Amino acid sequence: MDGLTARLAAQYPDSNRGDSARLQPMEESFVEDARALLLVLFGAVGFVLLIACANIASLVLARGTSRSREMTVRAALGASRWQLSRQLLAESLLLALIGGLLAIVPAAGTMKLVASFQIDQLPNPELIAMDWRVLAFNLLLSAATGILFGLAPAWQVHRVRVQDALKAGGRGVAGSLHQRLRGLLVVGEVALTLVLLAGAGLMVRTFVRLRSAYPGYDTRGVLTMKVALASSQYPDGEKRPAFFAQVLRQASALPGVRHAGAIDDLPASDSLHGTALFFPDRPDPRPEDVPLVLRNRVAGDYFRAMRIPLLRGRYLNEGDRKEAPLVALIDQWTARRYWPNQDPVGKPFKFGRKEAVRKVVGVVGDVDSGVVVTLVKGRVGHFYIPAEQEPRAEMTLVARTGGDPMQLVPAMREVVRRIDIDQPVFDVMTLATVRAAGSESQELASLLLGGFAAVALLLAAIGIYGVMAYNVGRRTREFGIRMSLGAQPGDVLRLVIRRGIVLTAAGLALGLAGAFGLTRLMQDLLYGIGATDPATFAAVTAVLAAVTLLAGYLPARRATRVDPVLALREE
Repeated sequence: MDGLTARLAAQYPDSNRGDSARLQPMEESFVEDARALLLVLFGAVGFVLLIACANIASLVLARGTSRSREMTVRAALGASRWQLSRQLLAESLLLALIGGLLAIVPAAGTMKLVASFQIDQLPNPELIAMDWRVLAFNLLLSAATGILFGLAPAWQVHRVRVQDALKAGGRGVAGSLHQRLRGLLVVGEVALTLVLLAGAGLMVRTFVRLRSAYPGYDTRGVLTMKVALASSQYPDGEKRPAFFAQVLRQASALPGVRHAGAIDDLPASDSLHGTALFFPDRPDPRPEDVPLVLRNRVAGDYFRAMRIPLLRGRYLNEGDRKEAPLVALIDQWTARRYWPNQDPVGKPFKFGRKEAVRKVVGVVGDVDSGVVVTLVKGRVGHFYIPAEQEPRAEMTLVARTGGDPMQLVPAMREVVRRIDIDQPVFDVMTLATVRAAGSESQELASLLLGGFAAVALLLAAIGIYGVMAYNVGRRTREFGIRMSLGAQPGDVLRLVIRRGIVLTAAGLALGLAGAFGLTRLMQDLLYGIGATDPATFAAVTAVLAAVTLLAGYLPARRATRVDPVLALREE
C-alpha cells in the first residue's frame, strides 16, 4: 500500500500528493473505541488490588511480629528458614484463595451491571459472563495475590537471628524494620488511592458536564426514528429525496406535530462523517494542514424541530434542489474559525480539491457534536447541506411535539407505511434518550471508578488506622512513663499523630506525581476538562488527607487515655 500510494502521488501530484493508507486488523478496529475505557478500568482494578495487598501485608507483618517468638522457637528446634517461609506463604495463599472464592458472587453481579449499559463501543456485551476462563483467571490472580502479600512476612523470617531473638525475651524481632516496612506500605496505599481518586474525580466531573451542558438544541418533546431505503427500490438520487419529502409533509400535518425534519446523522450519534475543507479564494494548505469538518445532509424543517437558532442569513429550504446552486449552512464556531471578523454569508468553499464550489447561505447556533466526535477530533466545524443535493438512503426523522413524543410513534410509523410499506422504521426513541446513550461509556467509567476509589479510600484509612493502632499498642509502656514524668495528653497526641502526618504527606506527594502522569492516559475519556484539572486534584487531595488524618487521630486519641499505673505494670 505504501508503494501504491507513492506511485499514485507521483502520477497524480495535484490530487494524491500527501495521501497515505493505514492498514488495521479488523479485530483491532472492532475494539478500538472501547480500548481506552477498558484500559482505565483494568488499571483501576489493579490499583485496588495493590492497595489491598499492601493493606493485608501490613496486617500480616503486624501479626508476624506477635508470632516472632513462635518462629524463633521453631527455628531453635531445627526448622529451616525455608520451612518457616513456606508455612507463612501457605497461610497467605489459603487466605487469598478463600477471598477469591468469596468474590465470585459479587463479581457475577458486577458483570451483569456492566453488560446492562449496552454501550455501543463495548463489543459483544452479551459475551460478558462468568465462564471457566474468568474463574481460572480469578483463581490464578488470587494465588498470585496471596504470594505477593505473603512475601513480606516470609522475607522477615530470613532475617531472624535465633540467638538475638531468644535474648530479646519475646519483645519482638526487627521491630524497627517491620515498622519501616509497614510505613512504606501505607505510603504506597495513600499514593495509589490518590491516583484512583483523581481519575474518579475527573470522570465524575466529565459525566456531570456531559449531562448538564446545553448541547445547542432542545431535547424535550422530540421523537426520532431511522428509515433506510432499499437500494433496489431507490437506486438513484431522485427517488430518495422525493420519498423523504413526502414523509415529512405528511408528518408535519399530524396532530400535535409542530415541526418535522430529517438528518443523516443526529448530533448525539456515534457516526462521524468528516470531509476536508478548501477555499477557492485562498491558496491550498499543506496536506497535513487541511482542516477536517463535519458534513450533514438535512431535509424539511430540521432546524426548527431541533430549535437550533438562525443567527445570520437564511435556513435551507425547498428551493435548494439538486439543479439549484450548491449551498450550505455553517455553525457559529465555523464562521469565527474560518472567516474571522467577516460576514461568512456568500463566501465560497469546497469539500475536497475536486468537488464543486458551494456558498454559505446562513449561520446557525453551535451544536454539541457528541462524545465520540469530541473525543476523537476535538472541536471541529459543522456544515449542513440540502439532502436533495446529496441524497442518502438512510435518514433520521425528527418530529417535535407539544406532548409526550412516544405517543406519536404509531402515527409516524403509519406515515412511512402509507408511502411505502416495504421500508423499515427502526431505532425509535426520544432525542433525550439518544443524547443520554452517547455518554454511557462515561457514565459506566464514572460509576466503576467511583466505586473503586471509595474502596481504595476505605482501605487506605484502614491501613493508616492499623499502623497507628499497632504503634500505640507497642508504645503503651513508653506513654505511661512519659505521662508519669509530667507529659500532658496533648504532648502524647502530637507525638503519636506526627507519624500519621508524615506517612500521609509522603503518600500524597508520591500520589500527586503519579496522578499527573497517569491521568493523561484518560484524556480520550474526558469531556470539557483537562487531565490535570487543578480543582479536581485539590479536592481529592483534601478528601484523602482528611480521611487518613482522621484514621490516624483515633488511635492517637486512645494513647492520651493511657493510665500510667496500668501501663507501667505491663510486661
